[in-house]
Amino acid sequence: MIWDFAEANPFFTSTGSLETAFSIVADVLQSLPSLVHIAGRASELDATAAARKVVMVSTDPPYYDNIGYADLSDFFYVWLRRTVGGVFPDVCSTLLAPKAQELIAASYRHGGDRDAAEEFFEGDLQKAHIAPVDVAQAAIGPGMAVFSRYSRVIEADGAQVGVRAALSAVNRVLDETLEETGAELDSDTRWALTWHAQHGFESGDYGSAEQLSKSRNTSVEGLVSAGIVESRAGRVRLIPRHEFDEDWSPAQDERLTVWEITNHLARKLETRGEQAAARLLAQVGGLADAARLLAYRLHHICDRNGWAADALAYNSLAAAWPDLTQQAHQPPTEDQANLALIA
Repeated sequence: MIWDFAEANPFFTSTGSLETAFSIVADVLQSLPSLVHIAGRASELDATAAARKVVMVSTDPPYYDNIGYADLSDFFYVWLRRTVGGVFPDVCSTLLAPKAQELIAASYRHGGDRDAAEEFFEGDLQKAHIAPVDVAQAAIGPGMAVFSRYSRVIEADGAQVGVRAALSAVNRVLDETLEETGAELDSDTRWALTWHAQHGFESGDYGSAEQLSKSRNTSVEGLVSAGIVESRAGRVRLIPRHEFDEDWSPAQDERLTVWEITNHLARKLETRGEQAAARLLAQVGGLADAARLLAYRLHHICDRNGWAADALAYNSLAAAWPDLTQQAHQPPTEDQANLALIA
Protein backbone atom coordinates (compact mmCIF):
# COMPACT_ATOMS: atom_id res chain seq x y z
CA MET A 1 0.00 0.00 0.00
CA ILE A 2 1.42 3.39 -0.94
CA TRP A 3 0.60 6.66 0.77
CA ASP A 4 -0.29 8.43 -2.45
CA PHE A 5 -3.10 8.47 -4.98
CA ALA A 6 -3.25 6.61 -8.28
CA GLU A 7 -3.85 9.15 -11.02
CA ALA A 8 -5.73 8.18 -14.18
CA ASN A 9 -7.21 10.30 -16.95
CA PRO A 10 -10.86 9.23 -17.37
CA PHE A 11 -11.12 11.00 -20.73
CA PHE A 12 -8.09 9.39 -22.38
CA THR A 13 -7.80 5.88 -23.91
CA SER A 14 -5.39 4.22 -21.48
CA THR A 15 -6.06 2.02 -18.45
CA GLY A 16 -8.40 3.76 -16.04
CA SER A 17 -10.26 5.69 -18.73
CA LEU A 18 -14.02 5.52 -19.24
CA GLU A 19 -13.56 4.32 -22.81
CA THR A 20 -11.41 1.38 -21.71
CA ALA A 21 -13.79 0.46 -18.90
CA PHE A 22 -16.82 0.50 -21.22
CA SER A 23 -14.95 -1.47 -23.87
CA ILE A 24 -13.87 -4.22 -21.49
CA VAL A 25 -17.38 -4.69 -20.08
CA ALA A 26 -18.90 -4.62 -23.57
CA ASP A 27 -16.47 -7.32 -24.76
CA VAL A 28 -17.57 -9.59 -21.91
CA LEU A 29 -21.27 -9.02 -22.52
CA GLN A 30 -20.86 -9.59 -26.23
CA SER A 31 -19.19 -12.95 -25.61
CA LEU A 32 -21.76 -14.31 -23.17
CA PRO A 33 -24.37 -16.78 -24.51
CA SER A 34 -27.60 -14.84 -25.00
CA LEU A 35 -29.81 -17.60 -23.58
CA VAL A 36 -27.89 -18.04 -20.32
CA HIS A 37 -29.19 -16.11 -17.30
CA ILE A 38 -27.15 -16.71 -14.16
CA ALA A 39 -27.43 -14.73 -10.93
CA GLY A 40 -24.20 -13.44 -9.46
CA ARG A 41 -22.85 -15.11 -6.33
CA ALA A 42 -19.80 -14.46 -4.14
CA SER A 43 -18.04 -17.14 -2.08
CA GLU A 44 -14.95 -17.33 0.12
CA LEU A 45 -12.95 -20.35 -1.05
CA ASP A 46 -9.42 -21.69 -0.99
CA ALA A 47 -8.46 -21.36 -4.67
CA THR A 48 -6.07 -24.33 -4.56
CA ALA A 49 -8.88 -26.59 -3.34
CA ALA A 50 -11.74 -25.01 -5.30
CA ALA A 51 -9.90 -25.33 -8.61
CA ARG A 52 -10.40 -29.09 -8.50
CA LYS A 53 -14.15 -28.88 -7.92
CA VAL A 54 -15.43 -25.98 -10.00
CA VAL A 55 -14.54 -24.14 -13.18
CA MET A 56 -12.39 -21.23 -12.04
CA VAL A 57 -11.13 -18.28 -14.07
CA SER A 58 -8.22 -16.44 -12.44
CA THR A 59 -7.83 -12.83 -13.55
CA ASP A 60 -4.58 -12.30 -11.61
CA PRO A 61 -1.64 -14.70 -11.36
CA PRO A 62 0.28 -15.06 -8.06
CA TYR A 63 2.66 -12.15 -7.54
CA TYR A 64 5.43 -13.90 -5.60
CA ASP A 65 6.43 -11.34 -2.95
CA ASN A 66 5.33 -8.24 -4.79
CA ILE A 67 1.76 -7.71 -3.55
CA GLY A 68 0.43 -9.02 -0.24
CA TYR A 69 -3.29 -9.09 -0.95
CA ALA A 70 -4.22 -10.86 2.27
CA ASP A 71 -2.50 -8.18 4.34
CA LEU A 72 -4.04 -5.38 2.29
CA SER A 73 -7.50 -6.91 2.69
CA ASP A 74 -7.36 -6.33 6.45
CA PHE A 75 -7.75 -2.61 5.80
CA PHE A 76 -11.28 -3.32 4.58
CA TYR A 77 -12.04 -6.55 6.44
CA VAL A 78 -12.03 -5.05 9.95
CA TRP A 79 -14.78 -2.61 8.93
CA LEU A 80 -16.78 -5.20 7.01
CA ARG A 81 -16.67 -7.47 10.03
CA ARG A 82 -18.18 -4.74 12.20
CA THR A 83 -20.87 -3.75 9.72
CA VAL A 84 -21.98 -7.03 8.10
CA GLY A 85 -20.47 -9.62 10.43
CA GLY A 86 -23.88 -10.47 11.79
CA VAL A 87 -25.26 -10.97 8.28
CA PHE A 88 -22.35 -13.17 7.13
CA PRO A 89 -21.08 -14.86 10.33
CA ASP A 90 -19.25 -17.66 8.49
CA VAL A 91 -17.32 -15.31 6.23
CA CYS A 92 -16.45 -12.93 9.07
CA SER A 93 -15.67 -15.54 11.73
CA THR A 94 -11.98 -14.60 12.12
CA LEU A 95 -10.54 -11.41 13.62
CA LEU A 96 -8.47 -10.76 10.49
CA ALA A 97 -8.46 -12.10 6.94
CA PRO A 98 -7.00 -15.63 6.50
CA LYS A 99 -3.36 -15.55 5.38
CA ALA A 100 -1.56 -18.84 6.03
CA GLN A 101 -2.36 -20.47 2.69
CA GLU A 102 -1.95 -17.38 0.51
CA LEU A 103 0.22 -18.24 -2.48
CA ILE A 104 2.95 -15.68 -1.86
CA ALA A 105 6.65 -15.76 -0.93
CA ALA A 106 6.43 -13.66 2.25
CA SER A 107 9.53 -14.25 4.38
CA TYR A 108 7.96 -12.82 7.56
CA ARG A 109 5.46 -15.69 7.49
CA HIS A 110 8.37 -18.13 7.67
CA GLY A 111 10.33 -16.65 10.56
CA GLY A 112 12.15 -14.22 8.30
CA ASP A 113 13.58 -17.10 6.23
CA ARG A 114 13.62 -15.98 2.59
CA ASP A 115 14.57 -19.44 1.30
CA ALA A 116 11.69 -21.08 3.18
CA ALA A 117 9.27 -18.52 1.74
CA GLU A 118 10.48 -19.19 -1.81
CA GLU A 119 10.25 -22.96 -1.26
CA PHE A 120 6.66 -22.60 -0.02
CA PHE A 121 5.66 -20.52 -3.06
CA GLU A 122 7.37 -22.69 -5.68
CA GLY A 123 6.25 -25.93 -4.10
CA ASP A 124 4.77 -23.34 -6.38
CA LEU A 125 2.67 -23.59 -7.90
CA GLN A 126 3.66 -27.15 -8.80
CA LYS A 127 1.51 -28.97 -6.23
CA ALA A 128 -1.47 -26.88 -7.27
CA HIS A 129 -0.78 -27.90 -10.88
CA ILE A 130 -0.77 -24.33 -12.15
CA ALA A 131 -1.01 -24.40 -15.94
CA PRO A 132 2.35 -23.84 -17.70
CA VAL A 133 1.11 -20.66 -19.34
CA ASP A 134 0.37 -19.22 -15.87
CA VAL A 135 3.77 -20.26 -14.47
CA ALA A 136 5.44 -18.11 -17.11
CA GLN A 137 3.18 -15.18 -16.22
CA ALA A 138 3.81 -15.66 -12.50
CA ALA A 139 7.56 -15.36 -13.09
CA ILE A 140 7.18 -11.93 -14.68
CA GLY A 141 5.79 -10.31 -11.51
CA PRO A 142 8.75 -10.85 -9.15
CA GLY A 143 11.27 -10.35 -11.95
CA MET A 144 9.91 -7.00 -13.06
CA ALA A 145 9.41 -5.97 -9.43
CA VAL A 146 13.19 -6.03 -9.02
CA PHE A 147 13.66 -4.07 -12.25
CA SER A 148 11.08 -1.40 -11.38
CA ARG A 149 12.44 -0.90 -7.88
CA TYR A 150 15.14 1.41 -9.20
CA SER A 151 15.02 4.56 -11.30
CA ARG A 152 17.69 3.15 -13.64
CA VAL A 153 19.26 -0.28 -14.19
CA ILE A 154 22.55 -0.28 -16.11
CA GLU A 155 24.80 -2.89 -17.71
CA ALA A 156 28.48 -3.29 -16.82
CA ASP A 157 29.38 -1.01 -19.73
CA GLY A 158 27.07 1.75 -18.52
CA ALA A 159 24.28 1.12 -21.02
CA GLN A 160 20.77 1.39 -19.60
CA VAL A 161 18.74 -1.82 -19.37
CA GLY A 162 15.34 -1.51 -21.07
CA VAL A 163 12.10 -3.32 -20.37
CA ARG A 164 12.67 -5.77 -23.24
CA ALA A 165 16.10 -6.73 -21.87
CA ALA A 166 14.65 -7.14 -18.37
CA LEU A 167 11.95 -9.48 -19.66
CA SER A 168 14.62 -11.47 -21.49
CA ALA A 169 16.53 -11.84 -18.24
CA VAL A 170 13.37 -13.06 -16.48
CA ASN A 171 12.86 -15.65 -19.21
CA ARG A 172 16.47 -16.82 -18.92
CA VAL A 173 16.01 -17.45 -15.21
CA LEU A 174 12.75 -19.28 -15.94
CA ASP A 175 14.61 -21.43 -18.48
CA GLU A 176 17.25 -22.29 -15.87
CA THR A 177 14.58 -23.15 -13.30
CA LEU A 178 12.73 -25.45 -15.69
CA GLU A 179 15.99 -27.06 -16.80
CA GLU A 180 16.61 -28.22 -13.22
CA THR A 181 14.25 -31.12 -13.96
CA GLY A 182 16.77 -32.48 -16.49
CA ALA A 183 18.39 -34.75 -13.91
CA GLU A 184 15.14 -36.72 -13.66
CA LEU A 185 15.03 -37.45 -17.39
CA ASP A 186 16.54 -40.39 -19.27
CA SER A 187 19.32 -39.82 -21.82
CA ASP A 188 17.06 -40.22 -24.86
CA THR A 189 14.59 -37.67 -23.51
CA ARG A 190 17.33 -35.15 -22.71
CA TRP A 191 18.56 -35.46 -26.32
CA ALA A 192 15.02 -35.06 -27.66
CA LEU A 193 14.39 -32.01 -25.49
CA THR A 194 17.52 -30.22 -26.73
CA TRP A 195 16.92 -31.20 -30.37
CA HIS A 196 13.29 -30.12 -30.17
CA ALA A 197 14.26 -26.69 -28.83
CA GLN A 198 16.52 -26.23 -31.87
CA HIS A 199 14.53 -27.90 -34.65
CA GLY A 200 11.01 -28.61 -33.42
CA PHE A 201 9.78 -31.54 -35.51
CA GLU A 202 11.69 -30.44 -38.61
CA SER A 203 14.63 -32.53 -39.85
CA GLY A 204 18.25 -31.67 -39.14
CA ASP A 205 21.72 -32.82 -40.13
CA TYR A 206 22.71 -36.36 -39.05
CA GLY A 207 26.17 -35.22 -37.98
CA SER A 208 24.74 -32.62 -35.61
CA ALA A 209 22.28 -35.15 -34.20
CA GLU A 210 25.04 -37.71 -33.60
CA GLN A 211 27.30 -35.12 -31.98
CA LEU A 212 24.52 -34.07 -29.61
CA SER A 213 23.75 -37.70 -28.81
CA LYS A 214 27.32 -38.27 -27.58
CA SER A 215 26.97 -35.44 -25.08
CA ARG A 216 23.70 -36.97 -23.88
CA ASN A 217 25.14 -40.49 -23.51
CA THR A 218 23.01 -42.00 -26.27
CA SER A 219 23.18 -42.48 -30.06
CA VAL A 220 21.04 -41.81 -33.11
CA GLU A 221 20.63 -45.55 -33.61
CA GLY A 222 19.45 -45.89 -30.03
CA LEU A 223 16.99 -43.05 -30.48
CA VAL A 224 15.62 -44.77 -33.59
CA SER A 225 15.22 -48.03 -31.69
CA ALA A 226 13.44 -46.11 -28.92
CA GLY A 227 10.85 -45.09 -31.52
CA ILE A 228 11.19 -41.33 -31.11
CA VAL A 229 13.47 -40.48 -34.06
CA GLU A 230 13.46 -41.10 -37.81
CA SER A 231 16.83 -41.15 -39.59
CA ARG A 232 17.20 -41.37 -43.37
CA ALA A 233 19.35 -39.91 -46.15
CA GLY A 234 21.62 -38.05 -43.73
CA ARG A 235 18.71 -36.28 -42.03
CA VAL A 236 17.22 -36.79 -38.57
CA ARG A 237 13.89 -35.67 -37.18
CA LEU A 238 11.81 -36.20 -34.07
CA ILE A 239 8.65 -38.17 -34.81
CA PRO A 240 5.59 -35.95 -34.13
CA ARG A 241 3.12 -37.32 -31.62
CA HIS A 242 0.37 -37.69 -34.24
CA GLU A 243 2.60 -40.26 -36.02
CA PHE A 244 3.04 -42.40 -32.91
CA ASP A 245 1.52 -45.88 -32.75
CA GLU A 246 -2.02 -45.54 -31.43
CA ASP A 247 -1.80 -48.95 -29.71
CA TRP A 248 1.50 -48.20 -27.93
CA SER A 249 1.86 -49.68 -24.46
CA PRO A 250 4.57 -48.56 -21.99
CA ALA A 251 4.74 -52.04 -20.48
CA GLN A 252 5.75 -53.52 -23.84
CA ASP A 253 8.28 -50.82 -24.74
CA GLU A 254 11.81 -52.20 -24.40
CA ARG A 255 13.37 -48.71 -24.40
CA LEU A 256 10.84 -46.60 -22.55
CA THR A 257 11.40 -42.83 -22.45
CA VAL A 258 9.71 -39.96 -20.64
CA TRP A 259 9.52 -38.24 -24.03
CA GLU A 260 7.26 -40.99 -25.38
CA ILE A 261 5.07 -41.01 -22.28
CA THR A 262 4.49 -37.25 -22.35
CA ASN A 263 3.73 -37.11 -26.06
CA HIS A 264 1.48 -40.18 -26.01
CA LEU A 265 -0.45 -38.65 -23.10
CA ALA A 266 -0.80 -35.35 -24.98
CA ARG A 267 -2.05 -37.23 -28.05
CA LYS A 268 -4.54 -39.31 -26.08
CA LEU A 269 -5.93 -36.21 -24.43
CA GLU A 270 -6.23 -34.45 -27.80
CA THR A 271 -7.86 -37.29 -29.70
CA ARG A 272 -9.69 -39.46 -27.15
CA GLY A 273 -10.21 -37.27 -24.09
CA GLU A 274 -9.44 -37.50 -20.39
CA GLN A 275 -10.54 -41.08 -19.76
CA ALA A 276 -8.21 -42.50 -22.40
CA ALA A 277 -5.33 -40.34 -21.19
CA ALA A 278 -6.01 -41.37 -17.58
CA ARG A 279 -5.93 -45.06 -18.52
CA LEU A 280 -2.53 -44.52 -20.11
CA LEU A 281 -1.28 -42.52 -17.13
CA ALA A 282 -2.20 -45.43 -14.86
CA GLN A 283 0.30 -47.61 -16.75
CA VAL A 284 3.41 -45.42 -16.46
CA GLY A 285 4.07 -45.90 -12.75
CA GLY A 286 6.87 -43.86 -11.22
CA LEU A 287 7.61 -42.00 -14.46
CA ALA A 288 4.40 -39.98 -14.25
CA ASP A 289 5.85 -37.03 -12.35
CA ALA A 290 8.77 -36.70 -14.77
CA ALA A 291 6.27 -36.67 -17.65
CA ARG A 292 4.32 -33.88 -15.97
CA LEU A 293 7.45 -31.76 -15.53
CA LEU A 294 8.43 -32.40 -19.14
CA ALA A 295 5.05 -31.07 -20.27
CA TYR A 296 5.89 -27.78 -18.52
CA ARG A 297 9.25 -27.57 -20.26
CA LEU A 298 7.83 -28.44 -23.66
CA HIS A 299 5.12 -25.81 -23.31
CA HIS A 300 7.73 -23.19 -22.48
CA ILE A 301 9.84 -24.12 -25.52
CA CYS A 302 6.85 -24.16 -27.88
CA ASP A 303 5.44 -20.91 -26.54
CA ARG A 304 8.80 -19.17 -26.91
CA ASN A 305 9.13 -20.37 -30.50
CA GLY A 306 5.57 -19.52 -31.50
CA TRP A 307 4.49 -23.15 -32.03
CA ALA A 308 0.95 -22.45 -30.85
CA ALA A 309 -0.66 -25.85 -31.53
CA ASP A 310 2.04 -27.77 -29.66
CA ALA A 311 2.10 -25.23 -26.83
CA LEU A 312 -1.66 -25.67 -26.40
CA ALA A 313 -1.35 -29.47 -26.33
CA TYR A 314 1.29 -29.49 -23.58
CA ASN A 315 -0.47 -26.77 -21.59
CA SER A 316 -3.72 -28.75 -21.76
CA LEU A 317 -1.95 -31.89 -20.54
CA ALA A 318 -0.38 -30.17 -17.53
CA ALA A 319 -3.60 -28.33 -16.67
CA ALA A 320 -5.63 -31.56 -16.80
CA TRP A 321 -3.10 -33.50 -14.71
CA PRO A 322 -5.04 -33.42 -11.39
CA ASP A 323 -8.13 -34.88 -13.06
CA LEU A 324 -6.06 -37.46 -14.95
CA THR A 325 -4.32 -38.51 -11.74
CA GLN A 326 -7.62 -38.86 -9.90
CA GLN A 327 -9.09 -41.02 -12.65
CA ALA A 328 -5.91 -43.09 -12.87
CA HIS A 329 -6.01 -44.01 -9.17
CA GLN A 330 -7.54 -47.41 -9.67
CA PRO A 331 -6.27 -50.84 -8.52
CA PRO A 332 -3.03 -51.56 -10.44
CA THR A 333 -3.37 -53.58 -13.62
CA GLU A 334 -1.02 -56.41 -14.60
CA ASP A 335 0.71 -54.14 -17.16
CA GLN A 336 1.23 -51.47 -14.53
CA ALA A 337 2.74 -53.98 -12.10
CA ASN A 338 5.12 -55.25 -14.80
CA LEU A 339 6.15 -51.69 -15.64
CA ALA A 340 6.93 -50.98 -11.99
CA LEU A 341 9.31 -53.98 -11.97
CA ILE A 342 11.03 -52.72 -15.14
CA ALA A 343 11.43 -49.19 -13.73
